[in-house]
Amino acid sequence: MKSTRGGSFAEHSVGDDMASDPAASTITAPRAALPRVKAVVQTVHGDPAAGAVRWRKKAFDVASTLATSFLLVAITVVQAKLLADALGPAGRGEFAAAVSYTRLLTYIGLLGTNYVITRHVARSGLATASISRSAVRMGGLTGMCAMLVVIGLSLVAFPADKQPLAWLSIVCAMTLPLEHVRLNLNAVDQGSGRMGRFNAGRIVAAAALPILLVFAWLTTSISVRLAVVLLIPATLLGLVFRLVWSDDYHLWRAGSPPVRTLLREGRPYALSVVVTEVFNNLDVLLMLWLASFTQQGLYAAALPAVRLLCVAPEALAVFAFNAGAKQTRPLGVGRLMVLATGTLLVQVLAAVAYWTVLGFLIILVYRQPFADAIVFANLLLPAMVFQGGTIIADGYMRGQGQSKVGVMARLVGALSMLVAAFVFYAPYHALAVPLAASVGSGIAALWLFAAMIRQSLAQQRSPAAMADSL
Repeated sequence: MKSTRGGSFAEHSVGDDMASDPAASTITAPRAALPRVKAVVQTVHGDPAAGAVRWRKKAFDVASTLATSFLLVAITVVQAKLLADALGPAGRGEFAAAVSYTRLLTYIGLLGTNYVITRHVARSGLATASISRSAVRMGGLTGMCAMLVVIGLSLVAFPADKQPLAWLSIVCAMTLPLEHVRLNLNAVDQGSGRMGRFNAGRIVAAAALPILLVFAWLTTSISVRLAVVLLIPATLLGLVFRLVWSDDYHLWRAGSPPVRTLLREGRPYALSVVVTEVFNNLDVLLMLWLASFTQQGLYAAALPAVRLLCVAPEALAVFAFNAGAKQTRPLGVGRLMVLATGTLLVQVLAAVAYWTVLGFLIILVYRQPFADAIVFANLLLPAMVFQGGTIIADGYMRGQGQSKVGVMARLVGALSMLVAAFVFYAPYHALAVPLAASVGSGIAALWLFAAMIRQSLAQQRSPAAMADSL
């Protein structure tokens, strides 16, 4: 066990300190012993001043990460507006189709190694310079592999009427090696608690494309081709910013742990990431195959509007992952129920409040050509409510290394979404996709929380859990 100052209890025990000083072990010098005993008590029970500083830092990190997440949503809305104004509904749909497979493989291609990097830094306190070198090598390797997969999908897995966009999808794939390196370096920042650098990197990476689009809008007309090509310098800008703000400028050297270790330890996360990303992007893939370019453009405009409901859960999931990585005892069923009920209640209240102004905001941002996006947005609100709770709970379970719970929940949710889309397509056509997304998200959330309760009960009944709680 570790004390609050980082040493073991054996190193700072009262008996050892008393025995090391003869004066402190006699009744004739009690005052001399008091400072030592006080120091020991502070070591065992925690220094109140140091504890207050830690809590203030943690509160600041949470607040800054939440603020960053809301800022990222604002940046996403600005980007969506720029693309909508420049391309129109049909052109916006073409852009969404071109980036579909790259978006899908961005996190799947990491093979869970970013979670391994975060856990290594958070649990073992490894030097960030050393593990950053491994993160760069790992990102380059997975990025190249993911790029090749996207190129293959672009050539053989585009609908016949959208096949002319395959070459633009290949251009998008070229950003993956750069993006994987940046994401792995972000994982180092997350695990080390460098939330300032973590959040700044996210902001710069998100703002790069809108800034380039503004420059393009001021100098020329924006086409689908130009918007896709600008993804490459935008991704490069995000990576360069993070490399400049690095602890070590010799990132090409070998690091620790080596790449093969990260790959091996990432296996338990890999299946989880694949299922999660397929589940999160299944609605977009269904729109790629079931909708026209115009309908896909309307859906692409509606998504950023409703994703606001997942901003806070996604930010809190970062800290839920860290909390899970450091948690040694299972959460009780009562506490799980309180957390689940509170999360759902907050999400529902936020969704109801947001629904009252959603239509007005879509018209205000996208204007009349995208008015039909309101229907897609309204149908997506229930999906966002359920996804918010799922994101936080799954972040905690991943931190504990229990990724199978989230895998099964999302696998069941994805299958439910496919079935619902098949059932709803005949009467509702493209509207079947947001309806199916709400059904699948709801089933996934219920499955995840039910599985967490079952696991908590099993852990509390096991001898190891009971011994740990004593």
